[in-house]
Amino acid sequence: MKSNRNGLLEIYRFILCFWPLYAHSFFFWPIDGSKFTVAELTVDFFFILSGFFVMRVMRKEADKPVLKGLWNIVFGRVKPMLFTMCFITAFNAVCIALFVRENLSGTLFELFKYWWFVLFLSLGIGLLYLVYRALKTERRFVIFLIILSLSMALLQYAVVEKNMFFVELVFFARSLGCIPVGILLSYIPLPKPGKFNPSIPIVLLLIPTLFYFAYNEKTFLIRLLMIAMFSALVYFSSGISFKSRVCDLLGQLSVRIYLYMAFITMLYIFGLTHHRILFVIDVALATLDLAVSIYRQKYKALLKANNA
Repeated sequence: MKSNRNGLLEIYRFILCFWPLYAHSFFFWPIDGSKFTVAELTVDFFFILSGFFVMRVMRKEADKPVLKGLWNIVFGRVKPMLFTMCFITAFNAVCIALFVRENLSGTLFELFKYWWFVLFLSLGIGLLYLVYRALKTERRFVIFLIILSLSMALLQYAVVEKNMFFVELVFFARSLGCIPVGILLSYIPLPKPGKFNPSIPIVLLLIPTLFYFAYNEKTFLIRLLMIAMFSALVYFSSGISFKSRVCDLLGQLSVRIYLYMAFITMLYIFGLTHHRILFVIDVALATLDLAVSIYRQKYKALLKANNA
């Protein structure tokens, strides 16, 4: 079955999902603390990418009742990963009940800190959809998105650089700052390629530049530059026509690899395996999960065809 997704964006998702694994030392070699200090910014890329594609869903749900449209948008983002999330949560909950006797709050934070991505993504998209319906016009919504993005950038600066407010606000600011950036990108017309596609050399220039900045000190300015380059990468890559079923599968696998970090963190905390093997376990479980998901989809499609 041919995919309708942009193959380049799916490849980016697959490659970038390994940055958090490397940053947390769940890899074959030890991490050098002086390098790759901004690996967590890959989550910002996922926020931008989600915002870039969610606008078309918002327009599709605009004619439906508000609550029904809200449910379709929020649950539609979570539904493909619902089984995975429930399985990992149940496994971690059992392990906590059996083994944890001290520092319960610290253990809970370590195990479920990866879930904030799903939580804030769903919350951010849901709130933006409600604002979109309330403002009623595209122009007002664009102005709101610009103001929101700038406000969240200032909030991040206040928390990170000035140590103001609670550090947890960074998660809130990153999600409600990057998702609007992705939505704003969707309003910009893509460049129309003729015999020469200008998006290709720009993308080829952006990729090594991103890796160069990934090895720099984690400052507020570096964060902003990385987010700006992630945004440019999403925009110009969308102007390159490249579709592949294999790339689509790699994109789906990347999300599962990220979510299973909560699972392998449990194994690491309780010393159930060496952390150099955790990378293999993570990828193996994510691959098995994806295979089961594909089988379930085909089975449901077969049942539907037989009942028709």
